[in-house]
This record gives sequence, C-alpha cells and structure tokens, in this order.
Amino acid sequence: MANTGLEKRLEELRANFASLTGAPFKHFFCPVLFVDEDVALCKGHVVNQAFPNSTRRWTVQREDVDSFYGSHFEADFQALLYREGGTPASVLFDKKLSRSFDVSITADGEPVDYYLTKGDIPKRFTGFKFHKDNGDSVLLGLKMDPTSALEKADRQWEMQVSKDIRIPALVSLIKAGYLTLFSMLGYRYALSVDGLLVGSHVLGQFFKRNIGKPKQAVLDDAREFFGACAHMVRPVPKTKLQFAGTVADGNMFLCRSFSGEPWAVVVFIRTSQQLHAVLLPLTESEAAYRAFVSFLHNDETTLHANFLKFERDHWTTNPKPVTLEWPKGEALLE
Repeated sequence: MANTGLEKRLEELRANFASLTGAPFKHFFCPVLFVDEDVALCKGHVVNQAFPNSTRRWTVQREDVDSFYGSHFEADFQALLYREGGTPASVLFDKKLSRSFDVSITADGEPVDYYLTKGDIPKRFTGFKFHKDNGDSVLLGLKMDPTSALEKADRQWEMQVSKDIRIPALVSLIKAGYLTLFSMLGYRYALSVDGLLVGSHVLGQFFKRNIGKPKQAVLDDAREFFGACAHMVRPVPKTKLQFAGTVADGNMFLCRSFSGEPWAVVVFIRTSQQLHAVLLPLTESEAAYRAFVSFLHNDETTLHANFLKFERDHWTTNPKPVTLEWPKGEALLE
C-alpha cells in the first residue's frame, strides 16, 4: 500500500484487534467477511462520496467488498440526488441520469412513445425540443404524426421520471449504518454478537453467495434476502432532526424495553440533504435479541429511547426518555 493514511488506519485497527483477541491480524480482518486475507484494500467511505455535503469519513475495507456493494446498490441509490431540485427535463439533459431513470411522456394520461435524436425527424413523427438557459437543447422525436400532435396540443401533457431504489437504498443504508459503528468503535463492535449478526451474517453472507453474478441476479436475490431487514431503515423528516449523521456528530438514540434494557441503537446517515435512520441491534441478552427481531416483524411503530452521544471514547446519555415514530409502510423512502 502506498497510501500512508490507509496504512496508518490499518495499524490502528491492527492494534485494536490485538487488544481484544490477544494477537494482531496478519493482513486485514474484514469486518464483513470475518477473514484475514492478503487482498487489495481501499478507503471505504461510510457514506458514498457521490453525495455532496455529506461526511467524507472512511474506514479500511476490502476493495472487492466495497466495489461489490458500490456497483450493485450504491450506484442506484445515488439516484436519490435527483429529488434535490431535479426535473424530468434535467434527466434528459444528463446522459448518466437518462440511463438510470425511466422517463415517460403522457397526453391526458395516454402514453406517448418517443426517442432522443440529433438528426432529422421522419415526416410521420413530430419533433419536440427542450431548451436550457445556457442554450443547450435536446430533441425528442414523438412517435405521432404532426396532425395528431397538433390536435392534442391543448391536452394535459406530462413528463414523469421513475426509478425503484427501495432495495438499493435498504442495502446501502444498512451497510452505511454498520460501517458507522465500525468506524467509531472498531472491532469492539465488529466482533460483538451484534456486529457478527449485521456484518457477517447479513452483509458478508450476501456477498459470498452473489459475488460474480450478473447485477440483475444480485438485485433479485437482494429483494428476498434483505426482506427480513426492511424495517431496519426509515427516512427522517427534514423538520425534525438536523443531524450531520452519526459518524460525523456522534448523535444517536438508544432503544430500551419497558424494563429499561437496551435492545437497539438508531444511527443516522446523511446523504446530502436527506437524513435516514438505521435501526441496529444492541443485544446483550437473549431477551434483547428477541426484542430486536420481534420489532422487525410486528406491527409496532414506536420506539422508546434515550438520546445518546458518542464523543471520542465515551458515551453521554440523556436520562429523559423520548418516543420515536417508526412507520412500517411499504416505501423505504418518502
């Protein structure tokens, strides 16, 4: 490795690992695959660096694991940026976005077929040009004859952009939540029962059974594999919590049972202007583990919690309990 920052962080993790196990790892003990192998390493960003105004915090990761989740899920999750001021016309002007989204045109609700073109429009079709303020334009060929297009000119024309990013969002945010705690706590978290559950049994197992498969096959398997994890992730309304993200500010919530026993922690992930909450297990007992699993499958939509802040190497807890709403609708993102 030529990157001194990566080397420094690797040595810190090696010492951390040794303090907990009694011996250092040889290469890098992956907190996702739970193996120590001589493989290429990289700076694994907790939040994908494509999101502007989000933390640039990173931790050491295996390059193959980071690339797998980046290409199969995080690349599609980046489509969330479109919601921040994007318009259907802006998608047509952006080659990358136009490959990522489905753009449809309707006239009074009836679909109108079209295609992008730079050449002449056949006489049986109708040309329609979009202009930008800077003078750029894009030409569409509407697949209807000019007479029909003129007759429909006073109808309600609409252009819609769609893309289902629920699975990419779910997987990306669970990974970001896990890396948040690994970045903050190191192997103290990764080697715990909860770290093993999320890191190895979820993220690691899915990687092992899908590495090398075509992207569509990976996405199809993810829908079934991560189905049980669907309620681990929820959006946070902009009007409530203005957090920078747990990995940046240490803010989170500790969930407790009515008896006061902790069973989960809510960490926050900021993706540019959007804030997301990820529910991760914190199970020091069998009862706490059952509480976590039960919440993922029952109809309960409230969490009883205490505000928790991590600073350097210590925790500060607000003793005043709060109730958090945790909707369990179908949509992962509002």
